[in-house]
Amino acid sequence: IPKRRFLSLGISLGTSPYPYQFAFLTEGARFSITVKARQVGFSYAFALRGLSCALRQSHYSALYLSLNQRDAEEKIRYARLLYNSQPKEIRRKVRLTRDSMQELYFSNGSRLISLPCSSGLRGKSGHLFLDEFAHFRDDEEIFIAALPLASRGYEVHIASTPLGAR
Repeated sequence: IPKRRFLSLGISLGTSPYPYQFAFLTEGARFSITVKARQVGFSYAFALRGLSCALRQSHYSALYLSLNQRDAEEKIRYARLLYNSQPKEIRRKVRLTRDSMQELYFSNGSRLISLPCSSGLRGKSGHLFLDEFAHFRDDEEIFIAALPLASRGYEVHIASTPLGAR
């Protein structure tokens, strides 16, 4: 893959994504499942995909569910770092209006929310990113709760390292 600082995603990267990250970032699928190794940068790709959509689309909503609180906060940390690395003209056009450990809200009505999987999905909506899904204690319940989101047109992306026969 050639070096790309600015993808069709509409944001500056500062580095070239790995081929598997690039494939995930540019695919058009509304539903995806990725079996991955540990520490390969897929959480970063999740944050990047959500942020790029939030900056390009008004009222975009991304919901990240992670194995625990620390991992949930990491998605927001990645998204915040990526946002702050954007050129001033992008940050002036879409300003950050709320910034906490679990959420980023933008002036165009878009938002990124990241929670531990123990929070569940009931009553929540948005494009869904399930990170380390095979390790979720209530994975079947969360998957069933995700189906209505998919049927309403939201994207559902699942990524996980393997866990036995699951």
